[in-house]
Amino acid sequence: MTPTPTFYYRHELSPQTDLQIEALGIDERMQPRLVHHVQMAGTYLLIHFHDPVRIGQEGATVSQPAETTILWRLDEPYVYGREDREWTHSWLLLGGPRTKELLTEFRLPIARPLQISARPIVQNCLRQLYDELHGFTPPDELILESHLAVLARQIARAVRDPSEPPVRLDAVRRFIEANLHRPIALDELARLAHLSVSRFSELFRQQFGQSPVHYVNELRIRRSTILLRDANLTVAQVSDRVGFADALYFSRKFKNRLGRSPTVYRRSRYGTGGLPRIPAATSRGKAG
Repeated sequence: MTPTPTFYYRHELSPQTDLQIEALGIDERMQPRLVHHVQMAGTYLLIHFHDPVRIGQEGATVSQPAETTILWRLDEPYVYGREDREWTHSWLLLGGPRTKELLTEFRLPIARPLQISARPIVQNCLRQLYDELHGFTPPDELILESHLAVLARQIARAVRDPSEPPVRLDAVRRFIEANLHRPIALDELARLAHLSVSRFSELFRQQFGQSPVHYVNELRIRRSTILLRDANLTVAQVSDRVGFADALYFSRKFKNRLGRSPTVYRRSRYGTGGLPRIPAATSRGKAG
């Protein structure tokens, strides 16, 4: 399903502040074209491109891959987009002296394309800004500043930290976390990363220090330790909910990893073997 785009535009009569949010857009789908953004002295434009695009200045654009993030100081005009197909981006236009101080404080690169896992970082911040800007009149400047400070700090950390997983592997990790309840095939993960199985397995091991299969099984066991806290679930039900069709196989994997069977682990940690099961709540009339 295509995400619904979200926008904010500052009213022209709104008072000027030290930290000025001029406009923002989340998941904006564009028709095939290049955007020629005009010069706006003292203003910054942060964009995260969901798709491959060309960016730069008039007559000197360069191709960039999907999931590229860039921060421009609009002391001169810039060009971005693509003319052969639709493309999507999320963006933030802001200015004011406090904005400059924040961006300088965290030393964010200016006019440098960044290939980092920034989509969740940018979109979470933009949604928080949107909620504050639309939900309160006037919006709280300290809350707006705190959201922007977190955004700047997270982008700066992603730029500095070489351990940040590549975008395609981060997408695989999120997919695994959301699908532990069902079988996950190695070739399915490789397709999600747009890589061959061998290349995907090599990159995954380099990034996470273990094979994809071992990583999936490790997360299944971790998840099962949480589900075992629920005394109303049998071991077989826990096994099924973390993607093991065979409860005996699950128990063997669990014991190999933690040194105890699921039943013994549950009893030692939570004081119950899961029985008796907690009955579902029933209505017994008015309380006396």
